[in-house]
Amino acid sequence: MDNNSVKENILKLRKELGVTQKEMASRLGISRVAYANLESGDTRTISPLVEKAAEVGNVPVEALLLGKKVLEDGSGHAYRIREGYEQRISILTAEYGRQLSIKDKEIEVLKSLVDSLKENVNYQKEIISMLRKRIRENEEK
Repeated sequence: MDNNSVKENILKLRKELGVTQKEMASRLGISRVAYANLESGDTRTISPLVEKAAEVGNVPVEALLLGKKVLEDGSGHAYRIREGYEQRISILTAEYGRQLSIKDKEIEVLKSLVDSLKENVNYQKEIISMLRKRIRENEEK
């Protein structure tokens, strides 16, 4: 956070509200000198004061930190970006669910195939065992 831009934004807010430093200081619950130092940049801003200044001015904190009303009425650029990401996440989540369902079905088919192959192997082993038994019987004769 750049202290110069914040102090400029606080000054701009006070002027937009049309209040004196004394009145703004009173609304923030600090002395006029403390407010003047804040506005001049002699005092670094601290979060509670920035939040309180935003509350007094009825603006989002982002307006003081960034110099613009980011998400004010839904027309801001950041709002549109966030909305776009939320839509994309929703689409990706739905696609992920669809793909997961397809893979689950494929796994069930493969499990069934493995079971069938195991049965086939056991059947082949039985045939081999019977053939070996017959070979031994024929050799003994």
